[in-house]
Amino acid sequence: MAQRRVVKDLTILRTPSNNTTSTNEIRRTCGIDASRTTKCPQPTQGHTDERL
Repeated sequence: MAQRRVVKDLTILRTPSNNTTSTNEIRRTCGIDASRTTKCPQPTQGHTDERL
């Protein structure tokens, strides 16, 4: 059940209107649930071949 909650939160945070807020909240969610989840998507970390 915990994993489903994380997925729901990440889906809700993907709102184009609150782009900056969503990035910060995703980091907060990842920081809290990092011990339970195996991998956490980081918005700052892209492909190694891709320049930001």
